[in-house]
Amino acid sequence: MEDFEKYSQIFINKSIELMNQIDSKTHELHKEIYSNFLFGLDGPKKFPAKQTPAHVFFYNLYYGWREVNDSYFCLLDIEIYIGRFPYGNTKISKIRHLTYHMENYLNELYILKERLKTYFTKIGRLYRKNQDHDLIQNKINLLFTVVKNAIGDVIKTCSFHVHQERFLDSDLERLSSQERLANYNDDNLKFLNDTFKIEYQIVRRRFKQTIIENNKTIKRLLDGCFGVLYTIVCDEENNLKYPESIDA
Repeated sequence: MEDFEKYSQIFINKSIELMNQIDSKTHELHKEIYSNFLFGLDGPKKFPAKQTPAHVFFYNLYYGWREVNDSYFCLLDIEIYIGRFPYGNTKISKIRHLTYHMENYLNELYILKERLKTYFTKIGRLYRKNQDHDLIQNKINLLFTVVKNAIGDVIKTCSFHVHQERFLDSDLERLSSQERLANYNDDNLKFLNDTFKIEYQIVRRRFKQTIIENNKTIKRLLDGCFGVLYTIVCDEENNLKYPESIDA
């Protein structure tokens, strides 16, 4: 199991543990609350019991991880989206479609970077009263640098830049003109249809391959970062390590 998945397993294990703690008296209430939340029904959607510091700590860990996880899977989704154009017989432009996903990929990289930074900061604060906080903070400070450099390198490999929040690429600009002219009903421009189809496929494959390689780099980054975080939040027996200020 790779380190990002190993870290993710923390929340699966803890969820199972919490479910096993539900006794027969509160089972029906949990069932009602879950149904209300899932189906948008009237009635309570949160358990009325006051959360313990241990529960608050766990949910802080969970929600930060979930945000990072969601961002990563958005990057993987774009890897699929960019390789397909399911909008035949519509007015949607193939080049605008490609540009949209490249812009969104850049945006998701930025979101991932910010969510990682927020998560690192949160973990540092959760353990701020520990005797080994200086060691923990040194690990976290290193992660900030690693993420900044790694995601910066990923953006550079895309060979693109953003001007006024728009994605710019010389091949896309050229193909946009080809696509526009090919749509005119002019015998002198019919040859552009075949030219555009060939060049579009080449450029789309280039972007898709770039995203595939970048996503592999992002996964290695997450494995490295969450491998370090695992040593902070779990002990040698793979049990959740609560801050010293919390009586778990």
